[in-house]
Amino acid sequence: LPEKCMIKRVQGSVNYVQRRADPRAAYTFFRLERARGAAEGPGLPSAQLLDLAQMEPPPAFDGPQPGQKIARIRRLRRLDQIAIAVEEIWCAAPGAAALQPDAISDSLYLTYQRELGVAIERIEDRVSVDNLPAWGAAPLAARSRSGWGHVERRAWSDGPGLVEWSQTWFDSTKAHFVSRMR
Repeated sequence: LPEKCMIKRVQGSVNYVQRRADPRAAYTFFRLERARGAAEGPGLPSAQLLDLAQMEPPPAFDGPQPGQKIARIRRLRRLDQIAIAVEEIWCAAPGAAALQPDAISDSLYLTYQRELGVAIERIEDRVSVDNLPAWGAAPLAARSRSGWGHVERRAWSDGPGLVEWSQTWFDSTKAHFVSRMR
């Protein structure tokens, strides 16, 4: 059998050959890649939680009800253990305000699915250049806060609709935003 397959046994039935889940599938919507040759690969993503808070959403997040508390997540993102970005994510999925730090995995969309029962079905990314926020300078050891790559994202599920608004600031000397279609 190919190394990417495994046997699945079903009681009262036969054995089935099943493909193993691709570990990169957890990062389907992660669009940052190391700024190096394509032959070397995009880099293995990881995340470090910097802050988790329950608060009212900012005005730019037009999904939640006024006064509703939602989760605000700040993380440092790495590719191959190299710090490349900080992100601020606002999640309004049902139950998000109750998320605990130990429940948040490197793949936030996998966390949404496992912890909140919400699957992200669609995203919209807007890429620009922006100033790095003051809270993001120290985790990235940034010498300057101006001229950072910036991605503003909105994400929808098939259930509650718009569930996430986020911003990512990335070092364009270390990473690129990449979008591919098949």
